[in-house]
Amino acid sequence: MNTGFGRARYSTVRYYHEPGPFITLMKPAKSTYWAKIAFEKYWLNRWL
Repeated sequence: MNTGFGRARYSTVRYYHEPGPFITLMKPAKSTYWAKIAFEKYWLNRWL
């Protein structure tokens, strides 16, 4: 998820974890932002 200032935060959610959903949030980083951009470009080029 974008957090602003050229940074993004990696997150995962396990919806079916017992006793309830489990969320993992990493610290915002510039490297995560660039990984997100690369992932988006990869899939956009693949679909189009």
